[in-house]
Amino acid sequence: MKRLLLALDLDGTLLNSSLSISPETKKRLREFRRHGHLVTIATGRPLQATRKYALELDIDIPLILNNGALIADAEGKVHHFNPVEPSLARIFLDYCRDQKLPCSIYVGEDIYQRRPDPLGAKLHQTHDLTVPRVATDLDQIISLGIANFAVPIEVERLEAVYRQMQAEFARRLQVVRTEKYFLDIFNLGVSKGEALQNLAALLDVEQKNVVAVGDNHNDLEMLRYAGLGVAMDGADALVKQNADYITAGNDEDGIALLIKKILASADHLTLASSNKGA
Repeated sequence: MKRLLLALDLDGTLLNSSLSISPETKKRLREFRRHGHLVTIATGRPLQATRKYALELDIDIPLILNNGALIADAEGKVHHFNPVEPSLARIFLDYCRDQKLPCSIYVGEDIYQRRPDPLGAKLHQTHDLTVPRVATDLDQIISLGIANFAVPIEVERLEAVYRQMQAEFARRLQVVRTEKYFLDIFNLGVSKGEALQNLAALLDVEQKNVVAVGDNHNDLEMLRYAGLGVAMDGADALVKQNADYITAGNDEDGIALLIKKILASADHLTLASSNKGA
């Protein structure tokens, strides 16, 4: 088997419901790397919320962060960055103000809130391991380069806000559902799939030898790009429809089971014809 590149989403995929990596998954990932294969993380989270997991797994290749807007290693060395265009950033911030929507702004390893928002602050502390700051100078923040925006919102409002925002910013910005409380907004053309393609080229890994695993809409492009796109059992229905293979859920060691099957096969691509079952 040729060298593979395994790209793993974090929430709902690599991480279990306790936001940790199970011992069995760690064991299988070490085994996978001992066979000469590569492992990275591909997440909507920023670097500060991803670094601890990369260090825990001894990942020594670049990470895909902020839904692909940033490719950087755990030490912070940037390999690729596609920030939101400044004039569009201002338009989006004005839109959130007019619609009275909370808005989080991702800049480097900082997260700013356009205005204080208790729900957003709680979610960022849990998922991004960051206490957000309230923005006092939006022009200065925009000039630093915004990786993406996030709109933290109650579950019952998310779908309506998502559709309204998609219609408002069609062909200008991407609006993606990431977690049940979050909408992420970033440049057109930015995706985990685009970033994974860039990373594979950087590491000299053929497309057919890329394996991508995820569970939500922001994972769709990387699953479509990969030679083997894998959905978790708890994934959104649309993600499952676009996957080549479905593994067990994130609380059932789905990643560990996937790696076991890949290493036991003569060709990882044969999993795509195994009825999409774990």
